Order: sequence, then structure tokens, then C-alpha cells
Amino acid sequence: MTAPDETATVLFVGADAPDDPNGLLYYLVRAFEASPRRTVKVEPRSPNDPLVIDADRPAALVVVSAETSPANAAVLSKFANEGGTVLFVAASRMSATLARLNGAQVRVIEGVAASPVIDVQDAAVRGDVMLGEIAFDHPLFAPFAGPQFNDFTKIRFWKYRKLPLNALGTARVIARFENRDPAVIEKTLGKGRLIVLTSGWTPADGQLARSSKFVPLMSALLDGSNAKPEGATNGLVNEPLTLPEGATAVHKPDGTVVKLAPGTTVFGETDAPGIYTIDVKKGPRPVAVNLDPMESKTAPLNVETLEQFGCRLVRASRAAADREAVRQMQNAELEGRQKLWRPVILLAMAVLTVETWLAGWLGRSRPVQEGAPAS
Repeated sequence: MTAPDETATVLFVGADAPDDPNGLLYYLVRAFEASPRRTVKVEPRSPNDPLVIDADRPAALVVVSAETSPANAAVLSKFANEGGTVLFVAASRMSATLARLNGAQVRVIEGVAASPVIDVQDAAVRGDVMLGEIAFDHPLFAPFAGPQFNDFTKIRFWKYRKLPLNALGTARVIARFENRDPAVIEKTLGKGRLIVLTSGWTPADGQLARSSKFVPLMSALLDGSNAKPEGATNGLVNEPLTLPEGATAVHKPDGTVVKLAPGTTVFGETDAPGIYTIDVKKGPRPVAVNLDPMESKTAPLNVETLEQFGCRLVRASRAAADREAVRQMQNAELEGRQKLWRPVILLAMAVLTVETWLAGWLGRSRPVQEGAPAS
């Protein structure tokens, strides 16, 4: 097993305990436990303590799940404007932290300083909701753009929050619930960005943390808004792989090593399933190549699809009529055969009757005549 390519730090500003399965931190730590690309360290920070972000080794991501002090909000705003990513998980309360991250300033009303707030309220949800609109062209959801990955209908949300209309100004909604309420909002702050989730990933809010989409979403957050993929992480047999920059060779599953010309960006010799290892400057990068999932799809095709492929099909009504005609012909043939056998059977029975009568008649003993008396 090769060493990860990089190390990243995620700061979590909130009051959750690391071992609480009902909190956000519990699932966040586990989402980054086994990343093949990098080592990720999640560091909890109390919202009541002063927040310090090392300028020499800045965090790759800061997750905010609770209200914090104005000083900490200023640190977060500076971090985002200098190119960082702040993920704000909305809770149902008046949010001064979100307002300050959005750039709102303290107002003085009649000589009294008034802190800016955004009124965040619980949405009225009947049962559950799911995501209805997703911007797959956005880097956060780009890993799911393929038809085999873009199904989010199995992720249900029990709770989410609503923000006032245009509360974040010129922000982009990159995912909406099926009722068109915003689910994921992104706002550019200087060189960085603020991303707001109106629903968290705790079990009380929904099924996000326990879905297969959660880990790739968190990984995409670490990549940043302008991140470019460094090559494919998986692929299909006989489909070309996108190579990371500086790739020099590819090790195929059968042990064959294919040397690459400088500047090669695509590898097309994926003729067998398995692990393909790409040699780059940072070290070997494994890529899984699988069989096309369609090859294991055994469900029958519908009639319309077969007709599109040019197959001539017999309609069900006609087929049923043909089966009925065949059944009637078989019955008629069987009945005809039975008619042929009837005379033979009757004749055989008559012969047996005659033979039985004759045998009985011939077998009867004749009467013995008494002899004349002796003289």
C-alpha cells in the first residue's frame, strides 16, 4: 500500500463530541479515515474558544456548526477571502455568525450597536424530502455527473432550514430540494467561498452521512472551488483513462508496464478489469477499472426498446390466439385418434365375448345314458 499523496487539515467549529453518533463531528471524522489520496486530520474547536488558523499551514476546510464569537467570525471571513472554504451547517436559530461571514457589518441604531443576524427557521416538512435539482457542472457535484452515480433519490431528509429570500445576496444555489427550497448554497468571498448546507448529515436531519455520496462530497469540499481532477479514480473496461499531469508509465493488472510519452493525457489500453497503477512524481496512483455494470444487468428489456433495435415481435393478443388455435388442433387430433380406436376396441370385446361363450358351451359335459338291465 502506497503512502497518501498529501496531508490536509479540517477544522470543526462546534460543540459536538467525537464519539456522539448523533452529532456532525462523529461522521465527519469517519469520512476521512481511509482516503487513498491524502491524510486528513480533523481538529475540533470549541465555538467559545479563540480560533486560530495557521497562516503557514492553513486548513483545507473549516466546518462551522454553531454560533461563535464576532472575533472568530472575523477570522473565518479572513480565511475565506484569502482562498479558503468555509462550510456552514445551518441550525434553526438567529445566526449572527452567518451574517458576519456574509459580510454584514455591525449597525449602530440610536447609539446602540446592533449585531447583524440572519433569521434561520425550521422548514415545515411532511414526512421527508429529497434533492430535486442538482448542478452537476459545479465542482462539488461533478464527481456524480455520470449516469451511474447521479441518482440522489435514495437520500431522504427529515429536517432542513430555510433562510430569508436573498439573505446571502448574489449567491448560487447549487442544489435544491424537490419543493425548490435551497439545499446547498455557495457564495464567493474574495478568493475563497462560503458554502451553506440547509440540512446537516446527522441522523436527525436525514440519510446523507450513511449514503455512498457523503465521502465523495466531503472530498470534493477539500479540493476547493477551482480544483482540477488529477486523473480518473475509477473507470470501465475498454474506456480511456484520464491521466494525471506528469504520468510516466502505467502498470496493468497482468504486470505489463506501458511507458508513456511526455505529455500523454489519456491511456486507452484498459482491456481487462483490475487495478491500474499510474506512475507520477508524487508516487504511484492506483485506478480501479471495472466491468461495465450493464453487463450484469439481467432484467428483461421492455417491448419498446426491443422494437427500437429492429426486433419483430408478436403482440400478446395474437400470440394468445395462436396458442389457443394450437390447443384446439391438438384436442381435435386427440379426439380423432380416439374415434379410430373405438371400433377396434368394440371388435375386440365382441371376439372375447364369442370366445367366452364358445368355451363355456363346448366345455359342458354330455349326460350319460343308463345301460339296459342284464338278462
